[in-house]
Amino acid sequence: MRQLRVVWGAVLLCSLGSVVIADCPEGQEPFASCEIAGRNTEVFVCFDESRATYRYGAVGQQPDLELSVPIQDVDFKPWSGVGRAIVENVSFYNQGHRYTVFAGFDRPFSEEEVEREDRHFGGLEVARDGLVLAELECEPASVNYGFGGGIYDAKTAAGYQWDDVSHSWTEAEYPVIRPKLLQQEVQNGMEEDCLPETEFALGGVAMGDPLSKLGKLGSPEPVEIGVEAGVAVDRISAEGLQIDVFQNRVIGLEAMSSNWETPSGIAVGVARGDVVKVLGGVPGGEAATAARFGVLGCAGEADESPNWYMGMTFGPDGRVQAIGMTHLAP
Repeated sequence: MRQLRVVWGAVLLCSLGSVVIADCPEGQEPFASCEIAGRNTEVFVCFDESRATYRYGAVGQQPDLELSVPIQDVDFKPWSGVGRAIVENVSFYNQGHRYTVFAGFDRPFSEEEVEREDRHFGGLEVARDGLVLAELECEPASVNYGFGGGIYDAKTAAGYQWDDVSHSWTEAEYPVIRPKLLQQEVQNGMEEDCLPETEFALGGVAMGDPLSKLGKLGSPEPVEIGVEAGVAVDRISAEGLQIDVFQNRVIGLEAMSSNWETPSGIAVGVARGDVVKVLGGVPGGEAATAARFGVLGCAGEADESPNWYMGMTFGPDGRVQAIGMTHLAP
């Protein structure tokens, strides 16, 4: 695919002709830009070896919105390598909003198709909390899209590699655990994936820990969960971590920040592909692109019921958004 990127990049640059390149922050170059149809506004994405920038606003004016993120964190989806159309997109996130800029062109298969002016396309999608608010189209003649290298090369130079299986950027040097963490055992008459019970901890707080071990993380307060079942559950809210306690024992954990990681190093912000590396596979037969992985704790003996369950939720950028652990029968 890398060779294809270079070849088609050369074809595209020859076909751009007199397209005007949108302004970028000093020292950055454009990845994609266009004028939005019917709005007299423009959007563009620029980058250098360390950062990527999103700008949107009236044509020729200062941007109404500008976002900038480190190149290792930018959510860039490269071309899949298949299909007539070459298209890539970049997403930026801000206060619950997602701004996705996409741009591409139909690959030419003849000299006549190379001369066509309507081969290029692009657009901007705006969403909030997963709900699409606007889908804006680019004026085809205004699309500037430099396929070949670009953000792809900047991310690989920063030590990341694209994983086609999990659709996420992974750290090239991310540690792989051997033997693999994910195990199999017979539970309820069926072979199931499971994790060792030692993995059910976040930042040193483990499932089953006594309340006395939690130290100065906070004071437990009653919560509504479990009330109908007659289970009185208390909760401690630490910074980015919720701890549920029943009869002075930890029965639930949920991490929402990168401050709390499992013993194997899985934490909020880790790429889905790197989670698969750590686990040694995808649990429960899920697709590697699933928005959520779930796995039981190993019971230790055949046909015994497991005690614990772990769930990992991934955001639209393919990174861990939250990690939850719960006792199945407190």
